[in-house]
Amino acid sequence: MKVASDGKFIGSITMYTYEVMKEHIHYLKQLQDTSGMAFSVDCSFSPIWRYASPPEAYEVLDYGLMEPYYMHILFGLKNGRHVRTIVGIFITSIILLFDMIQMKWREIVHDIRTGQPDTENSPIWKSIPEELRNKLIALLQPPDEDLARTIENIMNHDVLPVGWGKLLFPGLLITQSAAATTFEHHCAKLEMIVGEDVHCLGENYAASEALLGIQENYTAINRFHHAILYGYTELLPEDQWFVENPQCISIDAAEINRPYEIVTTNWNGLYRYRMGDVIKYVELDSTVVGSVPVFQLCYRRGALLNHFGEKVTEEQLMQSILEAINELNKTNNVGPQRALVDYCATSINRDCSFYYTVFIELTPSPSEQELEEMDWSIFAAQIDTGLCTKNTFYVEFREMACLQPLHIRICRKGAFHVLQRAQIARGSHLEQLKVPRAIPPEAQCLIDVMIQHSTVISSSD
Repeated sequence: MKVASDGKFIGSITMYTYEVMKEHIHYLKQLQDTSGMAFSVDCSFSPIWRYASPPEAYEVLDYGLMEPYYMHILFGLKNGRHVRTIVGIFITSIILLFDMIQMKWREIVHDIRTGQPDTENSPIWKSIPEELRNKLIALLQPPDEDLARTIENIMNHDVLPVGWGKLLFPGLLITQSAAATTFEHHCAKLEMIVGEDVHCLGENYAASEALLGIQENYTAINRFHHAILYGYTELLPEDQWFVENPQCISIDAAEINRPYEIVTTNWNGLYRYRMGDVIKYVELDSTVVGSVPVFQLCYRRGALLNHFGEKVTEEQLMQSILEAINELNKTNNVGPQRALVDYCATSINRDCSFYYTVFIELTPSPSEQELEEMDWSIFAAQIDTGLCTKNTFYVEFREMACLQPLHIRICRKGAFHVLQRAQIARGSHLEQLKVPRAIPPEAQCLIDVMIQHSTVISSSD
């Protein structure tokens, strides 16, 4: 979270960025002390002095999933009137932040009201080493009864109003995060949380390997120009993806709305590196002088579901799920209108029976009674039918009975938070967490987590 300072707008920082900055400044200090060389960097100056969280809060990064988020929420709310921007690498990080506020607001209120967290009974505070915990508690002072009462009044409702996030952070102007491809369904949820007065901005298309795309403009979601100053981009047409010696084409040979895998050569030594990301061009006119191609990120090839060559993409699956939810809401005139929280899938081959299991979390989450009484088989069949209309090969293999109907499992509330904790336990970095749209069979522990936190509903031909 970023805080205004002297009316100036400030750049973003993340927990991961802070660790890198801290290590670099430590290196410069050592170099300066041992060599006598002078640097323009003021090594005594905290690199996050304009941010809502103190440096000690960033030290919690290595102590689980909930703990770092909780600390940044706590100090962010303490500085809530001054917070102007909330930044996450992915939009799911910002959604998780607000989900945690909903889950933990009573504990947050207690900590702010008393200044004395319940270190004996709170799993979050207990997991932090005592020395660091004492520093954080000291920084939490003084207690703030007025702020605690304000948070309590905002959060103590069964149904929160649109814009409740803005009420918590009244100075908030923008959120900024990567929200392309199948993250896009999270945009509507974030807009409901922060309200219409807060702008939800996208991010550049970047990866560890290279900066690949620059946002078309600040408000664009999933519309990029090629980052030509940072590397050279080539394209692999779809018919070249699985050949032994694929042939690249240049950008000017591309066609509108055709899928291409990105191949990048950057200035740091990567040569013709296959990212696995698939893009399509939505604006491409090489005959117009000054025309700049605009592309969208579609999916990652590793996220394909595939048994016989049908190659179901995450985009096809997500659209089928959203269409089925829309039909569910149309036919449900009495019950609540539901929305997609998240989804993932895995390929199953059991005794020569081939199918996909799809895990879906909805909000509001259906009760056990609703799961038993409602005819969910229609919902499941609509997703399967949606895939048939979007993927020619999928419908062919379904008609030949090579593929069985989808197995749909409705997840209990918070299932994907449990999945994230399981990913961290397997070594994933907190800020690089993404829901694996296609869980590989070798990640059986993740599949087991989703099965344990979901209920199967019937599918039909």
